[in-house]
Amino acid sequence: MINIVFEGPTGAGKTTTIKQLVEKYAKKYKVGYTNDIDESTPLYPIINGMFQENVLVSLKEEFNTVRYETLVQAADYLYLREKLYSQNNDINFFDRNYFSIFSYQSVLANEAIEDSEKFMNFVLECMKHGEKGIDLLVFFEPDFNVSIRRAEKRDKRKFTSLEKKTLKHFNDKLRDVIRYNNSDFKLLVIGKKDAENEIVNKISCKIDEIIEDKKKNEEDKWYELYKIDVEEFPTPDDYISYKLKYKRKFIQKIIKYANHGKVIEMGCGTGLVAGYLSKQGLDVTALDLSQKVLDYAKEVAEKSNIIKPCKYEKGDILNLKYKTNTFNVSYSNGVLEHFNDEDIVDTLKQQMKISEYVIFGIPSTYFNMNEKMLGNERGLTIQEWKNLIFKAGGRVIEQDDFHYYNKIRRLLEYKKWFKPNAFWLFVIQKDDKFE
Repeated sequence: MINIVFEGPTGAGKTTTIKQLVEKYAKKYKVGYTNDIDESTPLYPIINGMFQENVLVSLKEEFNTVRYETLVQAADYLYLREKLYSQNNDINFFDRNYFSIFSYQSVLANEAIEDSEKFMNFVLECMKHGEKGIDLLVFFEPDFNVSIRRAEKRDKRKFTSLEKKTLKHFNDKLRDVIRYNNSDFKLLVIGKKDAENEIVNKISCKIDEIIEDKKKNEEDKWYELYKIDVEEFPTPDDYISYKLKYKRKFIQKIIKYANHGKVIEMGCGTGLVAGYLSKQGLDVTALDLSQKVLDYAKEVAEKSNIIKPCKYEKGDILNLKYKTNTFNVSYSNGVLEHFNDEDIVDTLKQQMKISEYVIFGIPSTYFNMNEKMLGNERGLTIQEWKNLIFKAGGRVIEQDDFHYYNKIRRLLEYKKWFKPNAFWLFVIQKDDKFE
């Protein structure tokens, strides 16, 4: 079963796109889908009545009305979700899911309910319960005014200034919620530059990739991704030279805090940083969950004149087996953003136990939602990362940033002049006051 969710503002064109995709994939697969407002649900008469009376629930409504509307929409979503799951479809298309309900109702509840955040978080946990996972979230992000005009034409009405303001707040909230949670699924952003006649093909390509991925195990997928990354270059050393140029600052921090001691890399991937540090004389352990990936990292290092093999060990960064203070430094780059909050806090706690310093690099919000490296990545803010470090019982020793693209490419992409830090870099240590 593959679950595809479509999110975005009203008037973005989601429903039309879903219908085209359903028609396309129903020729080969068993397909199910939900509508934005589905007449087949028992709660439809209530929901339809609410929207007929007032397309957007007034901010002046009594707080019980907002609570009632939120719970009704949550129940309606759960009914539709379970209905699709029970059909055992090959592909499920969701026209919105709990992200929309949570985001939009949070905007309304914030104005009408005391302690609205607590209430909405309870509702969110209820909606997420029993979720079988999202394989792809297609996020439509058109120009706001364009989507409003489309919605007005579709509904044959004009939105008031209050309604437009509320919708704008909803769009912003929805984008933030998706950005914060997108380690759990593949994300495809449909922007204002995407031609309408190409959108279905663009989404279909991603769906086809997911279908193929389902046929492979997790180990094979990561191995193939890394292998493709390396083989884009004429030789392994060409790949290594190119990548190391943008990791200088990160590597310098590791060498500084390692102080000629032992270091361990969490999720080594192609192993180029571990191999480079090994070449510099450090005692390096490269850890990865996949033996196939570790074997490939060793193979790359053996073919290189720039890096050299180190110790390659299979292991899970969420279940570290090393003794306290085994290493001077535990480090990772482009790894932690793949995990949820709970797992990030868990692995940071374990890393601070086995090493004196923990150093990690993660993509900053300089990368837009669709500008990913490998897999699913979250673009959290600096403050959000600091909050996770604090929850893990750590303190920040240094916080820095480094580029991924070279200066010429950044100059050509002038919009990125104002957000030059592609990766954030943290050096943390266990905070003694948490002992």
